[in-house]
Amino acid sequence: PSQEWIQVVDPTGGTVPPGETGEIILRRGGHRFAYWDADGQAPHRDAPSEWYRSGDLGCFDSAGRLYVLGRLVERINRSGLHIDPGEVEAAICRLPGVADAAVVGVGDSVVGELVCACVVPSCDDPPTLAGLRGLLAPDLAHHKLPEMLRLLAGIPRSSLGKVDRNALRAIAGAPGAGERLRPPRESGRP
Repeated sequence: PSQEWIQVVDPTGGTVPPGETGEIILRRGGHRFAYWDADGQAPHRDAPSEWYRSGDLGCFDSAGRLYVLGRLVERINRSGLHIDPGEVEAAICRLPGVADAAVVGVGDSVVGELVCACVVPSCDDPPTLAGLRGLLAPDLAHHKLPEMLRLLAGIPRSSLGKVDRNALRAIAGAPGAGERLRPPRESGRP
């Protein structure tokens, strides 16, 4: 991609050199956006620039190829609705029979990302996807309910104890592992 339209920047907005990680930003094109105060007199001071901040982390290599490496803030984007994995994880961890849980998005050609619950059971009778969804339904909006379930012996974590979301995505996206709802195009729901 042309670095005239896509750049990788540090937290101050400065362009980072090839090989260094930063946030991927995209030029908005020929349209500049401005927000005006309620009285219509002055541009809002937080008006966006000509660059769109994607929230994706990435880097260019020396040949100018762009690599997307992760997210600044972990969010699942399901049909344009943003889901905070922490909210879903907290709800799952309150359920009986759950020792630990983490939630990640798994790529889907219809809705963008499916919500995948990775659960460490605390008993010999592990939860099922239908059971999990039924218990979570009173507390979570429908679009936040897990559509995939992976039962694990442990949640992969970094040396600092944080969930290793890249490792978890690889586990969650493995074909044939765990339970999955019918694809949205078959069930008729987004």
